[in-house]
Formats: sequence, C-alpha cells, structure tokens
Amino acid sequence: TSLRGELNADGEVVDTAAYRSMIIRALHDGVGWAGGTAVPGPLNMVGHNGNATWTSDGSHLLFTRCMPGMPCRIHIAPWKDGLAGEPVALPGLGDAHSTQPMVARMEDRDMLFFVSDRSGGKGGTDIWIAHLANARATEVRVLEGVINSPGNESGPWFDTDSSRLWFSSDHWAGMGGYDIFHSDLVNDVFSEPQHAGLPLNSPANDLYPYLPEDHSAIWITSNRVGSFAAKGETCCNDLYRLPLATPLMAQVPPVIETPSSAVDSAVTAAVQRIETLRLALPLSLYFQNDEPEPRSWAIGTDQTYSATFDQYRKALPEYVAKGGGEAFAAFFHNEVERGLSQLQELADGLHSTLQAGLPVTLAVRGYASPLARNDYNANLSLRRIECLRNELERIDHGALLPYLNGTAKNGATLIIKALPFGEDQSAQGVSDDLQDLRRSVYSTAAARERRIHIEAIELHTNAAVEYQQHALGTLHQDQERRTTFMLRNTGTTAMRLLDSKAECGCTTAELPLGDIQPGQEVPVDVIFNGRAPTGPLERTVIVRSNGRPERFELTITGMVVP
Repeated sequence: TSLRGELNADGEVVDTAAYRSMIIRALHDGVGWAGGTAVPGPLNMVGHNGNATWTSDGSHLLFTRCMPGMPCRIHIAPWKDGLAGEPVALPGLGDAHSTQPMVARMEDRDMLFFVSDRSGGKGGTDIWIAHLANARATEVRVLEGVINSPGNESGPWFDTDSSRLWFSSDHWAGMGGYDIFHSDLVNDVFSEPQHAGLPLNSPANDLYPYLPEDHSAIWITSNRVGSFAAKGETCCNDLYRLPLATPLMAQVPPVIETPSSAVDSAVTAAVQRIETLRLALPLSLYFQNDEPEPRSWAIGTDQTYSATFDQYRKALPEYVAKGGGEAFAAFFHNEVERGLSQLQELADGLHSTLQAGLPVTLAVRGYASPLARNDYNANLSLRRIECLRNELERIDHGALLPYLNGTAKNGATLIIKALPFGEDQSAQGVSDDLQDLRRSVYSTAAARERRIHIEAIELHTNAAVEYQQHALGTLHQDQERRTTFMLRNTGTTAMRLLDSKAECGCTTAELPLGDIQPGQEVPVDVIFNGRAPTGPLERTVIVRSNGRPERFELTITGMVVP
C-alpha cells in the first residue's frame, strides 16, 4: 500500500483526487524490487485502498477500502491470473469500521483476522477474528485473551508454522508510538504479549509485521529516522525488511533473563542501548562556513563542538538577514540544535556501554560546501571531526576521557575513526562562486553541506565482525560512490576475509589481502557504480571469512536521483 502524489516545481505534493492510498504491485527481478505500479482493474478506482491479502486457495483477494465520510470496510474480489474482479464489501461484517484483513489456515478453515473499533472490544481498535467461507464472514468475535487493550491494536499477522500472532500496539509497554509484539497460541489461548525488541522496534511507529512462508525475513512498516521522508524525518511510513538470523526464528521463545550474572545483565543493557542509538544515525553536526580555524590547512583544532555551535548561534541573525531568511532559522532550530541534543544522548549511551567494558568505534565522515578545493575541504573535515573528539573529551566533566585516551581500568576504549572525506556532488542550488555569497554561504542548502556525519557505531563483542549499514543519502545515476567499512578482528587468533558476493553487479567490495591479526582494523571498500533505477536503493554485500561469524553483511542505502 502506498500514498503517492505528483510533485509541483517546489517539490510539494499536489493534493488532487488522485492523491490517495492505492494497492501497488512491484516485481522482484532477482536483484531488487523494480519500481511499483498501481494494480490494474477495479481495486483502486475509488476511495483509499490498501492492506491486500488473499484466501488460502488464492481465489479471492481481500483489502480495505475507505470512502470519504464513511467507516472503512473490508472488501473481497475474485482473483484470477493476477487480476481482480469487481469488489464488494465483505458480507457478515456489518457497517462497522473494519480494516487490515489477514487470512490464516487454521484447523482446515480459513480464519480472518482483522481490526475494528466496533462495540464489544476493550477500547480503541482491537483485533477480531471470523470464519471465512464462500466469500462471507461468520462467527465474528473479538480475539479473546490478553492481547487486546484499552489502547489500539493493529496489523495482525498469524504465522501458522509457529502458532504465533504478530501485531502492533500503542498500549503495551514499548519504545514509543506503536511497537510490534507477538503472542503464542497454546491450547487455544493466546499468551501474554511479548515485545519484539530491537531492531524491529524503534522510538517511532512500527506496524504491519509480515513473515513470508520461508521465514527468511520479517517485513514491517515504520516511520523511524532513516525513512525517505519528504518533510520531517519521521513524517512518513516506509517498508523495511529484516533478514532473520536463523530459519523459523519466529518459533524461538523469548529469552528470559535470570539474575545469575549482574555483568551479563549490564552488557545486555549496554548492547540494547547502542542498538537504540544506531536507529538515529546518521547523526549530523553542522558548522559555520570555513569553521573551525578559517583559512587554515591544519588538520587539528582545540575547539569543542559546543563552542563552534555557540558561535554559530550568535551569527544566526547574520545568516537570516543575508539570504537565508526564515527558512534558515527553521533549519537551525530543527537540525543544528537537534544535532547538539542528539550528541548529548549519544554521549550518555556511550558512557553506559563503555562502563560495561565494551569497546566502541564511532565512524565519522566530513562534508563541506564547494567553495574550496577538495584537499582543503578534506583538512577542514578533519578539523571538524577533531571538534567532536574534543567535545567528547570534555562532556559530562570528562566522563569519556579515560576511554578516549586508553586509560580506563576496565580496558574499554572509544575510538573516533575518520572516514574519507565525503566528495558528494553538492546539493542543487549550492553555488561555488565567492561572489554569490547569498547562495554559497548564507543559503540553507549550503549550510546543510557544512557538516560531519556520525555514520556508524561499531560495537566490538566476541565476534570478529558484525552487520553494518551505511546511509549514503543522495546517489546520482551513473556516478560511482565509494564508502569504507572498518572491520576489526576482536578475536584471539588471526582471520582472513575469503570472498564477497553482492546482490547485483552494480555493487562490489574490495577486500584486504592476507591475515588480519587480533586487534587489527582493516578497511573494506564497497563501491556502487551508479547503475540503478531512480528511487530508494538498498544493496547488500555478503562477505565470507574463516573467523566468526563466517558470514556477515555490509549494506548501503540511499536515494538514486537522475
């Protein structure tokens, strides 16, 4: 289901009669998902339409249709050869609000799980169930047990292999907004809901879990930070897919922690904290033009980031008056100030992790507006990364300093890894003309270029390497982009990277040769050649090693533009 609309010259969605939710079909070509077009036929003719699902024999499609001024209703349509017949409101559900159908085969019957706020529930929207036969719902009843709450439950998905119901709720204790939970059906009774944890859940809304039959992955919808938002960074929902670590992971019971080891508990909490911090990446910190140490080729500075921020804030009226206007003031409040706040949250999380004895590496990349040569900008970026290090040395009365200088009694270290200078093509509208200061210095677009990104938080446990993802932002068609993943051997014996395999020929990896000694850190370059259709991009390189783990993934994401 997708809500898509035409854009005007300012990049704003035009609210027309065609701007409504539709059922979209996308085909997988063996490499990725190719575009997406509205399903032809009568499904999308009127109203908002979504939540497509099928009966177990594939003879009928069910979906939700919402018409203006009326409750949403579940509809059913004949389905043959990939085309739908004329849909009708599903008989047996009445005129109450009904949405989000899901059909599961249970005891040789098709059972319809759906969501409704009809009378008889516990409050808000609840999960209901009905027998589905002959294109009609019977035995309609609210799902018994403890799943439904006074809040809102949403997006049921029943996995028949594990007898586990996955769903979302904004009531049960979670991380914020809607979170994903699961409950097991045992002796015809659903157990108490269990929080699905990280990384399925986030501080944003996480909804509509779906497991394919082979249990290779779990799909969700989320508006977490990192989505392809057109406005605020959490304005809009996107599809996410998380590969499952083992087959039939859904059958694995939740781990119940015992108080046998306070150290293990602290480590577990620290790892969870880091996973939460990763959801906010990349963390962007912004600088004034040519700051710190303007007109210098130095690669170091004594300034802290908070000091450069205070100078930036004092200069804000000048940026507003000389070309940025109210848009610049909004940028400063929404992005520059927010970055400083996120940095404090990051420092708090790093401290608790390092106290648990886990070494951490922050991978940081610098960017700059195009007024100077790349070699100058590369040095400027190093000075800006040094500002971050200075800030972390002094934040919270020097709590992180022992980990940065390697003197912590527990042996944990905090490493700031400077990644190669980000030689992005500048955003459209950013000038490299010193005579055009309004666009090259004082515009919001130019200000967004003057930044450093904390791109990755690498947590080194017993595994030699772990899953990593780099968000590359805007990618231009037919322009090569290279990003560097830093891998550390945290084991006690030498290891070697054997080979790599990508999802498609557009992405390759350059592996280091020879043994990687214990404690040694090596770069792995992932190269995207730019040959991909426009739109969201996600490409994964699978690397094999003779260490542990034997297989790990390096993923790049971004938005491909012409």
